[in-house]
Amino acid sequence: MKLQRFTPDDSAIILIDHQIGLLECVTSKPHDVIRQNCNVAIKFAKAYDLPLFVTSGMHDVCGGLIKEVKEEIVEFPSKLFSREGGHSCWSNPELKEALLKLGRRNLFMGGLLTDINLFWSAFDAVQLGFSVKVVSGLCGSPEIEGDRLTYDRLSKLDVCVLNASQMISELVPDFSCDYGAEALKILMQDIIAKQ
Repeated sequence: MKLQRFTPDDSAIILIDHQIGLLECVTSKPHDVIRQNCNVAIKFAKAYDLPLFVTSGMHDVCGGLIKEVKEEIVEFPSKLFSREGGHSCWSNPELKEALLKLGRRNLFMGGLLTDINLFWSAFDAVQLGFSVKVVSGLCGSPEIEGDRLTYDRLSKLDVCVLNASQMISELVPDFSCDYGAEALKILMQDIIAKQ
């Protein structure tokens, strides 16, 4: 795998299907961790003008977006894309068109469920020529093995799996300057203080 550092100028974040019904299925990690990581991703995207895309699907079965996502994106210029079916968020042609038009080839992704919707969304992104990094704190499966097996499969596609702290420190390589101050604040208040 060729290591490549993503930057705020060439990256976007996709939150995949963080819906109430799907979160209820997750046992691979505490729900509060996923909620907290959604807050971190959205707060970071706002602070650094990172394009944020939010997807959802099958609302009759999976329910609406979790509160942390629904409330935070109201005043944010994110793009919300829903679909009727299909495991991959790319089955919505409007999302595909919007991301291709954006011109940023690096994607941070996280979603529910890790072993279904996140996996197939990351798989399709790689097939479309995107570089993908999966933020594990944004993901969850009905069983721990689902996460492990999915991350194994993703590594064979050259998809890197990291945590929210690694995403922040990758995108902002120096916390000591003015530019890094907000990233450090998010890291300290929204990640480290809540461990």
